[in-house]
Amino acid sequence: MFRRGLHKHSLLLRKRFENKLDKKILSDERLEININKSGRNAFIVSVPVFAVSTVIVVLLKDISVYTYAFVVNVVLQLSTFSISLRLYEKRGE
Repeated sequence: MFRRGLHKHSLLLRKRFENKLDKKILSDERLEININKSGRNAFIVSVPVFAVSTVIVVLLKDISVYTYAFVVNVVLQLSTFSISLRLYEKRGE
């Protein structure tokens, strides 16, 4: 008896959860477009960072600057991508 009641309760919870998920899920095409836009934004941010780091390496004649520039570049790319994707999905574009 207890199991049957627990099973019905879990089914109700699952239906409620699925209904909430259905409202938040975007179509695959829109998600793919948003991922492409976010990737483009991350690339656009990374190009100036790479150019500036190259100029700094030439001016300072210190190749170890590239290690720090690489870390900064990756962090900026990941944060730009994730922030852009979140904004695009929130706006529903």
